[in-house]
Amino acid sequence: LASTISAPPKVFSLRVTKLEWTPRFGCPFSESAMSIFADAQRRLCRGNFLSELDDWTNWLAVGLQTDQLVWRKASASRLHAPFFTDQFLHQTQAERQLHLRPLQDPPMSYSGYASLAPRALVFHSSRCGSTLLMQMLATDPRFLALSEPPLLDVALSAWYHGKIGHIGFTHALQALCLQRQPEQQYAVIKTDCWHLPQLPLLRQVFPHTPALFIFREPAEILASHARQTGPQMIPGMLDLAMLGLKERQAEWDYAS
Repeated sequence: LASTISAPPKVFSLRVTKLEWTPRFGCPFSESAMSIFADAQRRLCRGNFLSELDDWTNWLAVGLQTDQLVWRKASASRLHAPFFTDQFLHQTQAERQLHLRPLQDPPMSYSGYASLAPRALVFHSSRCGSTLLMQMLATDPRFLALSEPPLLDVALSAWYHGKIGHIGFTHALQALCLQRQPEQQYAVIKTDCWHLPQLPLLRQVFPHTPALFIFREPAEILASHARQTGPQMIPGMLDLAMLGLKERQAEWDYAS
């Protein structure tokens, strides 16, 4: 795995038997659908705020509040869960500790940790095995495997819409990649499946980082979403402008 990540950019193709089935999505378009993602982000940044913080052990960057970086304490120092937010699923109200720091401050300057330059950016088409790849990397103590961290999505949107600048976005990504364990050598960031159009923005911060794209037979992806629909497949859940789409799409076109 280490040799694969350190090698030139590659494309992984994962295919299964083709199904003779046309999935149908019965999800009506909703102008407020994106609020579901916003509510999830607000819940992640809700808890007991600490004004001072001396020990940064197990603290992870989870979101933005205007020009502030939101940190939340996790229950473990290593990221083993399939997705970044799973680190906080079973926390009690008392365990939901938060802290704010100015986004303009480099996170290395106050946390005491170095920041790892990402060894790879993992893009994917969803339901294609990308989570399995990240789980495999997470078993190796040399890897800091960041699987769909919400801060990446929030920071990309804020940068795209001019709410933060290049420095703020860079500090947000540096905060994600803090070296928590001395044996950690490589940070790997798995994006959300709708982040591929934002590759030019990420290239401004990581111009030399290899980018991998993991995909699967498109019909199989749609079949998987028909069985258990991902939220991004519901019309209105995503910012169409960031996808390069200027007009509202029909249900089938949107899902495709």
